[in-house]
Amino acid sequence: MVDLTINFNQRMNLWMRLGTVKVPSLREAATYIRILEKIRPQENEMNDVQYKTTETGIQYRLPNSNYGIKSIELENEECDAFIDGLMNHTEPVRVDDADWMMKLINSLESQRDGAKLHA
Repeated sequence: MVDLTINFNQRMNLWMRLGTVKVPSLREAATYIRILEKIRPQENEMNDVQYKTTETGIQYRLPNSNYGIKSIELENEECDAFIDGLMNHTEPVRVDDADWMMKLINSLESQRDGAKLHA
């Protein structure tokens, strides 16, 4: 099991990005659905940030810069899918998002590999 702590913006980005991963079977889809349930913003959070969809995308406004920070635990299978989904996603990624995503992936890999050594 690995832990990650991500803010609202990161959760929104990951929720939308991992939600569009294409998988070959329902078995793999079930893993991503579990991940999405863990990172998905709650309805009260969506209300707090005044989330809305527009013709050009989505809009929301954070109440403060630390809003929506959440700690999440991923099982090993979820961790592997999470990393694979980000690393192999075919949609373009913004460079500033790639920076925090790579740091997140490195942290998850370190935790996962450390857990394997102690098992």
